[in-house]
Amino acid sequence: MSFGIQKDDARLRAAVEKAINHDIIIVAAAGNTLGLYTEYPAKYESVLSISAIDKNMKIYKYAAKGKIDFVAPGVDIVAIKTGKLSHQKELSGTSFATAYATGIIASLLNNKEIHKETVHKDLLEYSKDLGESGCDDLYGCGLLTLNHRK
Repeated sequence: MSFGIQKDDARLRAAVEKAINHDIIIVAAAGNTLGLYTEYPAKYESVLSISAIDKNMKIYKYAAKGKIDFVAPGVDIVAIKTGKLSHQKELSGTSFATAYATGIIASLLNNKEIHKETVHKDLLEYSKDLGESGCDDLYGCGLLTLNHRK
């Protein structure tokens, strides 16, 4: 999910809970809140919250902090802007990192390397710790990768 709101919303919470109850994994952008709070729906415990890092493995300067599960590349991502004058543009944010993380999660699920029921625990085996040792409120439990920790 590539949106965020500041306050808990009963309708959003109900929709997320319904999806989770139907075995759907929810992956959401933590938000670009200038280092402040994680936004909803990423803030929900059952949602995988994704933040962004740059090519030097540093946290994105506008990224939220707080309830962060994992990080992925999300700074200076080349995108195509379409319209009358289509062109490439570099964009940044936790939404781009979320798309990247979702691709990794989908690939690992497809290859049966992780399971929906234990996705967060399983992803720990495919993350590279960054920042403080262990899980923290900036980098979460680390950078998601396709490589299993040995």
